[in-house]
Amino acid sequence: MSNRTRLSVTIAAVLACAAHNTAFAQSDEAQSLEELRNTVINLLDGLVKRNVITSEQAAQMVADAQSKAADTAKAKADVDAAEKDAVRVTYVPQIVRDEISKQVRAELKPEVTKEVIAQAKEEKWGVPGALPDWLNGIQLFGDIRLREERYDQEMPIVPSGCRLGPDFCLLDYQAVNEAGGIAVNDLSSIYRNITTERVRTRVRLRAGLQAQVSDGITAVVRLATGNPGDPVSTNQTLGQYGSRFDIAVDQAYLRFDAGAHSELPWMTVYGGRNPNPFLSTDLVWDADLNFDGVASTWRLGFGGAGAAPSYAFVTAGAFPLQEIELSTDDKWLYAGQLGVDWSWADRARFKIAAAYYYFENITGIRNPVLDSRAFDYTAPKFMQKGNTLFDIRNDNNSSTYLFALATEYHLANATAVLEVPMGSYKLLITGDYVRNLGYDEDQVLAIPEVDRTTDGRERTTGYQGEIGFGTARTGGRGDWRAYVAYKHLERDAVVDAFTDSDFNLGGTDAKGYVLRADWWFRNRAALSLRYISTKSIDALPVNVDTAMLDINGTF
Repeated sequence: MSNRTRLSVTIAAVLACAAHNTAFAQSDEAQSLEELRNTVINLLDGLVKRNVITSEQAAQMVADAQSKAADTAKAKADVDAAEKDAVRVTYVPQIVRDEISKQVRAELKPEVTKEVIAQAKEEKWGVPGALPDWLNGIQLFGDIRLREERYDQEMPIVPSGCRLGPDFCLLDYQAVNEAGGIAVNDLSSIYRNITTERVRTRVRLRAGLQAQVSDGITAVVRLATGNPGDPVSTNQTLGQYGSRFDIAVDQAYLRFDAGAHSELPWMTVYGGRNPNPFLSTDLVWDADLNFDGVASTWRLGFGGAGAAPSYAFVTAGAFPLQEIELSTDDKWLYAGQLGVDWSWADRARFKIAAAYYYFENITGIRNPVLDSRAFDYTAPKFMQKGNTLFDIRNDNNSSTYLFALATEYHLANATAVLEVPMGSYKLLITGDYVRNLGYDEDQVLAIPEVDRTTDGRERTTGYQGEIGFGTARTGGRGDWRAYVAYKHLERDAVVDAFTDSDFNLGGTDAKGYVLRADWWFRNRAALSLRYISTKSIDALPVNVDTAMLDINGTF
């Protein structure tokens, strides 16, 4: 059989099959299919004769047509079977169509709207192309605290030396230094209030931003309320005739994390005005204190996994306290800490660290000649109360004073924190111990008694213990924690300028206990109640009872 004959037979068979699959068509449609078959046969035969296509190509075209026709026939058969029992409505009244449309919109709108909003947030519709890439790495954060505070002070026994009464017993040495001496016509401004109950409302606002500068490098800037000259408090007392709040830069630093994408960055470096980089409590450092300078922490993992690996760490830092224009004896703090952060089953953790804090050039130097001001810069810029001081003024004026620290401060500190999960709750135990190794009793006693503020005996130890219990997590609605703590802080155990500003209303030379309870009544919103009761250790006996009610909100 010739190629032409074979091609004609094949095409005829295909068209016959197609005609069979469409047997349901009317008779005029059958006639049209017959005419189409003859036309295709003649067309392909002509293309083969003229060598436009080969007989094999023509045969392949016929095979493709046959396969497509079979698929089409099968798909139509499936549709017919699926719609076998369907009821076809040729006309739906407009009122029925409107009601159906209304019900569909009501059912789909909430779900569709929620999905669209979620997709818009995830894909940041409208943001790419409109904002630079670095802006996507900026995060805003902050918190606001409203506080109602009341404290009572009492001197159980008034010493005989207080000839003018208890209100004129204890000098406020910071106020004396700021005034340049003791102004006889304004005694109330340079003596501490130790008898009058005080109630005040205070506000703290902190707001900042964190920006991802590049891989592993983060910039942080935070503003805060409070007196810019007070490094340990960001509170703003209300009731100043509507005066606007003081706002200052509280933090401004760059942070570099080496291995930032790993479970445990092996190194973190801070530079600028940094948060406290040390494992510590408020025994040595107030919670609001920030550190000017540079600090770095190195970590070495040795077990654990996930969000809580175990590791050993070393932290070191150098922090300028006061840069002095006319002297090379700038005041510095050099610090180092070695510790372990160990985790084990059920998310239990134990942290322990030993630190050494070396203060350089902070001891006062008495002016060498009468009316000299050569060493006035050795007086501290800020003090709370408690440390042993002496007058460095050295003039013949009995009303002018300038007080400075009488000894060195080289602090050895050990801190331990234990966290024990108990189902949905957690037990926390904290211990802290500090001793000032720089105190020289002979050096202090060599200062004339009339110039120094204490008897000169060594009082250089401090310790604190705290137990807390509450929900394992905090920050969510219904979470809570309760704490009880005891603290004993002798007058020269730490630098009083930097320790807790709430315990005993700030400073050292006090002992007592703290009760605290926190309850989150909404997500990121909490009520906090704290009661602090303290007594003097060596100074004139003064008892201080402080109650604070806080409302905290974070964002």
